[in-house]
Amino acid sequence: MLKWQPGVQTGRYLMRFVLLVILVRLVRDTSIRMMYPFLNDYAQGLGITLATMGLLLMLRTSLVALAPLFGHRADRIGPKPLLMVGFGLQGAGLLGMGFASGVWTAAAAILVLGVSDAITYPLMQAYISEQSPQRHLGRALITVEYSWAITGIVILPIIGWLIGEMGWQTPFRLLSVFSGASVLMLALLLPPSHPNPKQQRSYWNSRHVFSSSEQGKQRLKI
Repeated sequence: MLKWQPGVQTGRYLMRFVLLVILVRLVRDTSIRMMYPFLNDYAQGLGITLATMGLLLMLRTSLVALAPLFGHRADRIGPKPLLMVGFGLQGAGLLGMGFASGVWTAAAAILVLGVSDAITYPLMQAYISEQSPQRHLGRALITVEYSWAITGIVILPIIGWLIGEMGWQTPFRLLSVFSGASVLMLALLLPPSHPNPKQQRSYWNSRHVFSSSEQGKQRLKI
């Protein structure tokens, strides 16, 4: 494991953190951007219409509405553990697309990808924010966005070549492997999250109050 500063990262630690996050973000951004330019290839491979494939993408996008549910959990335990879950789900969804053979198997894979998007997109921003000092936060967030540009300039042409030479499912299978690698990077190379003790205390206090009220109700019944 790499050595990190306690709390926020500064200097060379912040630079290393941002570079590693860009590598992780490349996998997520590619899994999103690769869907649109090659939509017709995926529809033909699945044996469905282009309109149906568009509906599947709409399903994936709409599931991002679940993001607040995961944000509430991240406030208590920190964003990094949930990011690992999100990239694990992304790998499973991409693998599902890599072996999908019709609309229903593709829909199941897209459903998993949609949930992973609801986790990874907002919590990646939260993770960068908690690890970066306030005076460099804007610079860190903007620098990480280079991954979006790199995906379009460098990786999408490679995706097109893979589809033409090896079939439309090849990029999904490869990206599922890289998603697994992203989980390992988050676990072994990137710094830990900083759980919010106030949120944790509030959570356990609410459980204690609920438990006490239930015990009180039981005594009244007796």
